[in-house]
Amino acid sequence: MAILVQAAPDTSQTKISWGREIAEWGIDAGVAAFTKFYLSNTPVWTSRPLLQTKTQGPYKSETVNDLWLYPLGAAMVGGMAFMPNSDTGFISKEYYCHAKGFIEAAFVVLPLIDEIVKHSVGKKRPNYDAGMKLYAQGQNIDTNDLRESFYSTHAAICYGMATYLSLYLFRNVSGIDESGLAWKIPVAACAAGIATYVSYTRVADNLHEPIDVVAGGVCGAIVSAGMYFVSDARVGKHKIGLEFSPRRVSVDVTY
Repeated sequence: MAILVQAAPDTSQTKISWGREIAEWGIDAGVAAFTKFYLSNTPVWTSRPLLQTKTQGPYKSETVNDLWLYPLGAAMVGGMAFMPNSDTGFISKEYYCHAKGFIEAAFVVLPLIDEIVKHSVGKKRPNYDAGMKLYAQGQNIDTNDLRESFYSTHAAICYGMATYLSLYLFRNVSGIDESGLAWKIPVAACAAGIATYVSYTRVADNLHEPIDVVAGGVCGAIVSAGMYFVSDARVGKHKIGLEFSPRRVSVDVTY
């Protein structure tokens, strides 16, 4: 006799618990504030860098600073609101869950992981020597930031946002025919292009080396993909079944 164990039951008709949502948003805000205003301002945890290459590059101003990431993320998550979902039309529970997942991935989880890695590795930026010289001359230079090269927060967040948006486009938005792909592919390519440009500026501005932005981009893509599937499970449309019988074991995945 076969036994079916449903790991993620179909709960697409259940309502959102707003009390739980308010609590989760509060936790998200607390973690984001802790990362931004405390952890990022504390000294790195190692006196000797675990990874190091060049530090003799000139000190330049940022082409794309942190503040630009917020309107970029708002534009992407706002654009998702006006894309028709596969089964439920425009703005819906499906969109809400993924908008929340997008924001959590880009502005809560990834910055926290990034700061933990940066504080653990303590890698000096390519402009470290020039920055320390300016600091010695009395200029307002954040010497702690000069040791936060690995990996790139900008690359992680931008590639993370591009990954989440692309998954949402191709898996949740109506239109898998030629007409749908005709606009989905350029949108996904544009998001990836923006991430690539931002990553390029981080290297050109002597704030990171290529390995820093590559590692950041890979981490951003992996974390955001994971957050996407967690959010998709919360929508309740998809389920995974595991079936046991005396002679066989089978897995049934319904999407």
